[in-house]
Amino acid sequence: MTRRERIQVLLEYLVDVREGLGDRHKASSGEWGNLLSLMGAAWNEPAYQELERLLPFLRDDSPRLYWHVCERYLRYGEIRVAFCRRCGNHHASKIGEIHRHPPGKSVTLQPRVVRSIHRAVDPVSVDLAVGWLDGHWRGEAALPKGVLELESERRLRVA
Repeated sequence: MTRRERIQVLLEYLVDVREGLGDRHKASSGEWGNLLSLMGAAWNEPAYQELERLLPFLRDDSPRLYWHVCERYLRYGEIRVAFCRRCGNHHASKIGEIHRHPPGKSVTLQPRVVRSIHRAVDPVSVDLAVGWLDGHWRGEAALPKGVLELESERRLRVA
């Protein structure tokens, strides 16, 4: 994975890392408690410290690129959808319906929460912003253990 790809992964989980910071003292037990503890600890890693250092500079240097990267990775909404492993997302009203793929088996569409990104977000501008971050990055962009585990699980689910 290139440094640029690792920066994208860091951005992808930045909201979770920031939320884990505030909830670290509340996380006592269970799966979510462990996740919050891991994510709060990830904020202290050098890669997240570097990202937090660079974001204000990006805002000052290029407010347009900053807006696009923030809308994509930090200020997204979440919506509930019906999900099929084979063909993806469907309208939420279809949750629980039987879904068929000939000649395969019928499956029930399952609920899933996905990110909803502002329609004005330009993927090219997001890519330019990530490039800006990569160009100004000092040191390695090593993924913290908790983030690396979550990203590995996510990639397995997608594949």
